[in-house]
Amino acid sequence: GTRFTVTRTPSPRVDVTRGKVRVTAPGGSWLVGAGESWSPPTSDARPTIEPIAAAPVPAPTAVAAPIAPAPAPAIHRVSQQAAFLAAGRLEATDPARAAKQFRAIASGHDAWAPPALYSLVELHAASDRDAALADCAEYLTRFPHEAQVEDVTWLRVEILRAAGKRDEARSAAADYLRQFAHGSYAGLAERIATPP
Repeated sequence: GTRFTVTRTPSPRVDVTRGKVRVTAPGGSWLVGAGESWSPPTSDARPTIEPIAAAPVPAPTAVAAPIAPAPAPAIHRVSQQAAFLAAGRLEATDPARAAKQFRAIASGHDAWAPPALYSLVELHAASDRDAALADCAEYLTRFPHEAQVEDVTWLRVEILRAAGKRDEARSAAADYLRQFAHGSYAGLAERIATPP
Protein backbone atom coordinates (compact mmCIF):
# COMPACT_ATOMS: atom_id res chain seq x y z
CA GLY A 1 0.00 0.00 0.00
CA THR A 2 3.00 2.35 0.16
CA ARG A 3 3.02 4.92 -2.65
CA PHE A 4 5.94 7.16 -3.50
CA THR A 5 7.81 8.65 -6.45
CA VAL A 6 11.53 9.12 -6.95
CA THR A 7 12.85 11.90 -9.16
CA ARG A 8 16.54 11.69 -10.01
CA THR A 9 16.99 14.87 -12.10
CA PRO A 10 17.75 17.71 -11.77
CA SER A 11 18.43 16.59 -8.20
CA PRO A 12 17.19 13.55 -6.27
CA ARG A 13 13.80 13.87 -4.58
CA VAL A 14 11.43 11.40 -2.94
CA ASP A 15 7.71 12.24 -2.54
CA VAL A 16 5.58 9.91 -0.39
CA THR A 17 1.79 9.91 -0.80
CA ARG A 18 0.97 6.83 1.31
CA GLY A 19 2.87 4.91 3.97
CA LYS A 20 6.52 5.45 4.95
CA VAL A 21 9.76 5.11 3.01
CA ARG A 22 13.32 4.96 4.37
CA VAL A 23 15.73 7.01 2.28
CA THR A 24 19.43 6.23 2.63
CA ALA A 25 21.98 8.60 1.14
CA PRO A 26 25.49 9.78 1.94
CA GLY A 27 25.21 11.48 5.28
CA GLY A 28 22.44 9.42 6.82
CA SER A 29 19.12 7.66 6.64
CA TRP A 30 15.70 9.31 6.92
CA LEU A 31 12.17 8.06 7.36
CA VAL A 32 9.80 9.99 5.07
CA GLY A 33 6.08 9.74 5.82
CA ALA A 34 2.92 10.26 3.76
CA GLY A 35 2.58 13.85 2.56
CA GLU A 36 6.30 14.52 2.98
CA SER A 37 9.14 14.84 0.53
CA TRP A 38 12.90 14.42 0.88
CA SER A 39 15.75 16.08 -0.96
CA PRO A 40 19.46 15.72 -0.16
CA PRO A 41 21.54 18.46 1.40
CA THR A 42 23.77 18.42 -1.70
CA SER A 43 22.88 17.72 -5.33
CA ASP A 44 25.47 14.94 -5.72
CA ALA A 45 23.81 12.59 -3.20
CA ARG A 46 22.06 9.57 -4.67
CA PRO A 47 19.37 8.18 -2.37
CA THR A 48 18.29 4.57 -2.27
CA ILE A 49 14.86 3.45 -1.18
CA GLU A 50 14.48 0.59 1.25
CA PRO A 51 11.34 -1.02 2.64
CA ILE A 52 10.44 0.16 6.11
CA ALA A 53 11.66 -2.42 8.58
CA ALA A 54 13.66 -2.43 11.76
CA ALA A 55 17.20 -2.06 10.51
CA PRO A 56 20.10 -3.19 12.68
CA VAL A 57 22.11 -0.36 14.15
CA PRO A 58 25.73 -0.59 13.03
CA ALA A 59 28.35 -0.73 15.74
CA PRO A 60 30.28 2.53 16.10
CA THR A 61 33.72 2.58 14.55
CA ALA A 62 36.76 4.40 15.82
CA VAL A 63 37.77 7.49 13.91
CA ALA A 64 40.86 9.62 14.17
CA ALA A 65 39.02 12.92 14.28
CA PRO A 66 35.38 13.82 14.90
CA ILE A 67 33.33 14.12 11.74
CA ALA A 68 30.84 16.94 11.52
CA PRO A 69 27.32 15.66 10.88
CA ALA A 70 25.89 16.26 7.43
CA PRO A 71 23.25 18.95 7.27
CA ALA A 72 19.74 17.59 7.59
CA PRO A 73 17.80 17.41 4.34
CA ALA A 74 14.69 19.49 3.85
CA ILE A 75 11.60 17.44 4.70
CA HIS A 76 8.33 19.25 4.14
CA ARG A 77 4.71 18.38 3.68
CA VAL A 78 3.39 18.30 0.13
CA SER A 79 0.35 20.55 0.30
CA GLN A 80 -2.94 19.27 -1.03
CA GLN A 81 -3.11 22.35 -3.24
CA ALA A 82 0.25 21.48 -4.82
CA ALA A 83 -0.88 17.87 -5.27
CA PHE A 84 -4.14 19.03 -6.87
CA LEU A 85 -2.31 21.34 -9.29
CA ALA A 86 0.16 18.57 -10.17
CA ALA A 87 -2.73 16.20 -10.93
CA GLY A 88 -4.32 18.85 -13.11
CA ARG A 89 -1.13 19.17 -15.15
CA LEU A 90 -1.16 15.41 -15.73
CA GLU A 91 -4.71 15.27 -17.15
CA ALA A 92 -3.69 15.82 -20.78
CA THR A 93 -0.60 13.59 -20.82
CA ASP A 94 -1.33 10.84 -18.27
CA PRO A 95 -5.04 10.76 -17.36
CA ALA A 96 -4.74 7.46 -15.46
CA ARG A 97 -2.09 8.87 -13.16
CA ALA A 98 -4.05 12.12 -12.81
CA ALA A 99 -7.12 10.10 -11.80
CA LYS A 100 -5.12 8.25 -9.11
CA GLN A 101 -3.82 11.54 -7.71
CA PHE A 102 -7.27 13.16 -7.75
CA ARG A 103 -8.66 10.05 -6.01
CA ALA A 104 -5.98 10.24 -3.30
CA ILE A 105 -6.83 13.90 -2.65
CA ALA A 106 -10.60 13.28 -2.84
CA SER A 107 -10.30 10.56 -0.20
CA GLY A 108 -9.19 13.18 2.31
CA HIS A 109 -11.32 15.44 4.44
CA ASP A 110 -9.82 18.86 3.77
CA ALA A 111 -10.92 21.71 1.49
CA TRP A 112 -9.26 20.10 -1.57
CA ALA A 113 -11.32 16.89 -1.44
CA PRO A 114 -14.46 18.34 -3.16
CA PRO A 115 -12.63 19.97 -6.10
CA ALA A 116 -10.51 16.84 -6.54
CA LEU A 117 -13.61 14.65 -6.70
CA TYR A 118 -15.24 17.10 -9.13
CA SER A 119 -12.12 16.91 -11.33
CA LEU A 120 -12.36 13.13 -11.16
CA VAL A 121 -15.99 13.30 -12.36
CA GLU A 122 -14.93 15.41 -15.33
CA LEU A 123 -11.95 13.20 -16.12
CA HIS A 124 -13.98 10.00 -15.99
CA ALA A 125 -16.88 11.53 -17.98
CA ALA A 126 -14.71 11.43 -21.09
CA SER A 127 -13.44 7.86 -20.69
CA ASP A 128 -15.35 5.79 -18.14
CA ARG A 129 -19.01 6.76 -17.75
CA ASP A 130 -19.74 4.16 -15.07
CA ALA A 131 -16.87 5.50 -12.95
CA ALA A 132 -18.07 9.06 -13.62
CA LEU A 133 -21.58 8.19 -12.42
CA ALA A 134 -20.15 6.57 -9.29
CA ASP A 135 -18.05 9.70 -8.71
CA CYS A 136 -21.17 11.87 -9.10
CA ALA A 137 -23.06 9.78 -6.55
CA GLU A 138 -20.13 9.99 -4.13
CA TYR A 139 -19.86 13.77 -4.56
CA LEU A 140 -23.59 14.34 -4.01
CA THR A 141 -23.51 12.14 -0.90
CA ARG A 142 -20.32 13.51 0.67
CA PHE A 143 -20.50 17.16 -0.39
CA PRO A 144 -24.18 18.16 -0.78
CA HIS A 145 -23.49 21.76 0.25
CA GLU A 146 -20.36 22.48 -1.78
CA ALA A 147 -20.26 25.11 -4.54
CA GLN A 148 -20.02 22.58 -7.38
CA VAL A 149 -23.03 20.47 -6.38
CA GLU A 150 -25.22 22.02 -9.11
CA ASP A 151 -22.61 21.29 -11.77
CA VAL A 152 -22.18 17.71 -10.56
CA THR A 153 -25.95 17.21 -10.55
CA TRP A 154 -26.07 18.45 -14.13
CA LEU A 155 -23.03 16.42 -15.22
CA ARG A 156 -24.89 13.32 -14.07
CA VAL A 157 -27.67 14.19 -16.56
CA GLU A 158 -25.15 14.72 -19.37
CA ILE A 159 -23.29 11.49 -18.64
CA LEU A 160 -26.52 9.48 -18.67
CA ARG A 161 -27.55 11.10 -21.98
CA ALA A 162 -24.15 10.36 -23.52
CA ALA A 163 -24.51 6.72 -22.40
CA GLY A 164 -27.88 6.50 -24.18
CA LYS A 165 -29.78 6.01 -20.91
CA ARG A 166 -32.70 8.28 -21.81
CA ASP A 167 -35.10 7.30 -19.03
CA GLU A 168 -32.44 7.66 -16.37
CA ALA A 169 -31.34 10.98 -17.89
CA ARG A 170 -34.96 12.19 -17.83
CA SER A 171 -35.25 11.22 -14.16
CA ALA A 172 -31.90 12.89 -13.36
CA ALA A 173 -33.05 16.07 -15.14
CA ALA A 174 -36.21 16.07 -13.01
CA ASP A 175 -34.03 15.67 -9.89
CA TYR A 176 -31.95 18.62 -11.07
CA LEU A 177 -35.07 20.78 -11.50
CA ARG A 178 -36.33 19.89 -8.02
CA GLN A 179 -33.09 21.17 -6.51
CA PHE A 180 -32.25 23.98 -8.95
CA ALA A 181 -35.53 25.23 -10.42
CA HIS A 182 -33.81 28.44 -11.48
CA GLY A 183 -30.36 26.96 -11.99
CA SER A 184 -27.96 27.53 -14.85
CA TYR A 185 -29.22 24.46 -16.74
CA ALA A 186 -32.94 24.72 -15.86
CA GLY A 187 -34.13 25.40 -19.42
CA LEU A 188 -32.31 22.43 -20.88
CA ALA A 189 -33.29 20.25 -17.92
CA GLU A 190 -36.99 21.04 -18.55
CA ARG A 191 -36.68 19.92 -22.19
CA ILE A 192 -34.96 16.68 -21.14
CA ALA A 193 -37.33 15.96 -18.24
CA THR A 194 -40.45 16.39 -20.42
CA PRO A 195 -41.39 13.11 -22.08
CA PRO A 196 -41.57 13.22 -25.91
